[in-house]
Amino acid sequence: MQSCHPIAGLEWILRLPKLLEATKALKSMLGSSGLGPSATQIVYRFSYSKIMSLPSGISLLIDFAFKLAFGRENHVGPLISLLNAILNPVVRIVELELLNPFGLQEFQDDKSSVLDIKARDANGAYFNIEMQIATIIAIEKRMTYYGCSVYRGQLQKGDNYSDLRAVYAICLLDDYIWQTDSAKHHRFQLMDRQTGRVLEETLEIHFLELPKYNLAESELSHATSIERWVYLIRNAQNY
Repeated sequence: MQSCHPIAGLEWILRLPKLLEATKALKSMLGSSGLGPSATQIVYRFSYSKIMSLPSGISLLIDFAFKLAFGRENHVGPLISLLNAILNPVVRIVELELLNPFGLQEFQDDKSSVLDIKARDANGAYFNIEMQIATIIAIEKRMTYYGCSVYRGQLQKGDNYSDLRAVYAICLLDDYIWQTDSAKHHRFQLMDRQTGRVLEETLEIHFLELPKYNLAESELSHATSIERWVYLIRNAQNY
């Protein structure tokens, strides 16, 4: 279980020359190989075009850069700060343990899942964080599936259901799901529609539509924590 200063270990991700070269290599590969738009499914064409249009700096919107910035075992401070900004929990997250992002299949025919970042805090709550550069088909169901898979995977034979801990499935999306809705952060919980009673400490699914956080650099001094994080994620390549 690791804890550290919120920005510890983040600065290098913005300046590491080798990662910059990897970003350029990725663009070159996408442009010159069979991985271009003609070889991909139509739902990924927008993702391809957005990657190719990114500046030559390091963009945290690209999943491998996002994982290096927020998914390093010895530098969990940025991830702790990001989760606290998104969830605004009553009890702040102070420690995190990074977990294997590969979901194990109980049966051969089960659908496997590979998460961007999977972590657990000191109270046992689980966090699945996904970075998506564009909306894909059934993204709401995908995030629900991921969250349910993590929730179900907590118990082994003989364990008690009382041992289950909360799961937070979080999607950071550099696109729109509900474009006509002014809300930027969508939080879904299991709730009784009639009474409004929420099944606490079970499953929460969060979608953050990053383009709706349209702040200028001059506004950051008065911005909230999540607004500042979104600005960094969307503009890191410019610094």
